[in-house]
Amino acid sequence: MPISQRELQELVTAGVIDAGTAERIAAHFKGTHAEPPRFDLTHTAYYLGALVVMSALGWFMNEAWARYGGWVLTLIAIAYAVAFAAAGESLWRKPGLRQPGGRAIRSITRKSAAAGSSWRRPPSWRPRRP
Repeated sequence: MPISQRELQELVTAGVIDAGTAERIAAHFKGTHAEPPRFDLTHTAYYLGALVVMSALGWFMNEAWARYGGWVLTLIAIAYAVAFAAAGESLWRKPGLRQPGGRAIRSITRKSAAAGSSWRRPPSWRPRRP
């Protein structure tokens, strides 16, 4: 949790910490490069893009399941998970884009659930029970 210089000065004035401690705390937070949450065009575009991707993937997964079966859907889910991992890793390493990168990486869990459940669908060649 980053702390401002004004807050540190208030703590020194109140006698909670001494001036040396305040300087060490300020130096520590200056070196951590903490990214505060923010609402700007870049983050909004990533969030809206994520909504479009989730909607499209949901529709595409339903269509793929109906047309191609469980094994193809498993392969598609794995391919999407690899793509989201690569995109998330790339964004995570860029300054100021850790939050969108984390969301991309987190979406891998959705793909792993789709991959895990899709292979359980019986193949079309196997007879079904009445």
